[in-house]
Amino acid sequence: MMNNHNTRILCVLGAYALLMGVAAVHQLQQSDAQELPHAAETISADPLPASLLPAYLVCEVDGLVAVFTGDGSELLQLTDSRVATLPLGDRQRLAVGIPVADDRTLAMLLEDYQ
Repeated sequence: MMNNHNTRILCVLGAYALLMGVAAVHQLQQSDAQELPHAAETISADPLPASLLPAYLVCEVDGLVAVFTGDGSELLQLTDSRVATLPLGDRQRLAVGIPVADDRTLAMLLEDYQ
């Protein structure tokens, strides 16, 4: 049970780090400044806008491929696809969490993992 909890925490943290990077790039693109902003100016306690969150987050839970909401707060589906049978690159991506933009992309990804 603790392993499941740790895996879920790692999945959510990985997705959050990825989303923070996306938010930083978005902020820089919107900025008219010629210089990079100071770190204190870019850090915000505000949650990311929903437009920057993926629709789904796919990661590993108890050795199986799992689908969470984009913010990682709710398990939507625990598949019967075993992560151990997947190539190393896929296993590494699942360990961090794969952000998925839409239903079609999710369906294709899950089909690849069967």
